[in-house]
Amino acid sequence: MGVVPVRLLVDDCVIYPLLEVPFQGVVECTGAEPDDETNIQKHDLHVEGIVFSPIQKYDTATCALNLHLIIKAIVKACVIVSREEILKVNAASQMCNCD
Repeated sequence: MGVVPVRLLVDDCVIYPLLEVPFQGVVECTGAEPDDETNIQKHDLHVEGIVFSPIQKYDTATCALNLHLIIKAIVKACVIVSREEILKVNAASQMCNCD
């Protein structure tokens, strides 16, 4: 989860110098359990696109046209989930029986 900073311009005039569009996502990790001691690393976060969906509403009481924007951010991320395991190797025993 995080935020994508967006500056809103209308006819080259800055309306909002900084909007923060939140994003969040879920990554399915086969074999990982919630109680596991895992290491999570996020790499290469970048915005692939921003989608604006304008919704116009006419207010009959004030005779005004209101514009609502739905802003969606499409973010691509590389997530590395790892777990350390200790392997016990019996190095003192022979690997083969050679007589």
